[in-house]
Amino acid sequence: MRAALALLALAVPAACFVSPQRRLAARPLFAEENADFDPNAKVSQLDEVLIQWGIKDDPRVPEECRVDPMTRIKEAGKAGVAAYTLTEFAFWLGSVPLAIALVAYTTGSLPDFATTEGKEAVAGYVFVFINFARVIVPLRIALALALAPWCERNIIEKFFPAKVPDECEV
Repeated sequence: MRAALALLALAVPAACFVSPQRRLAARPLFAEENADFDPNAKVSQLDEVLIQWGIKDDPRVPEECRVDPMTRIKEAGKAGVAAYTLTEFAFWLGSVPLAIALVAYTTGSLPDFATTEGKEAVAGYVFVFINFARVIVPLRIALALALAPWCERNIIEKFFPAKVPDECEV
């Protein structure tokens, strides 16, 4: 079990450097070099799910027509911002203690901050954790967008009701 967790800790940072197209090259800089757009592209069922969750770009949509995930949250209004706040708060509140517990479980103890080896170990753990957090940003944004309607019904409408103008009696 510990070996599997150590392997996972090494695999996550390595996955951060590989693009979804499984190559280490950067995306094209200029629109005329953009070969990602193909309106007749075949998309597998797995790719369709990844596109819907915001993990992968849709090759059938031109680059200039694609919407940034944070723009989608802003377009969802107060409910989108509330949902994003809830998901980020839940992620950071839950993942930091989980990461500390995982380190304690795999190594048998917490690193000693007084020694150089302990500080190096903490730096390695932080590197892995931050890269893992970066990898799952699209999932966190997709979860926030999925929670936006619930936040609208259960938070925004209850605590911030729409102001109805009073009708004047003459």
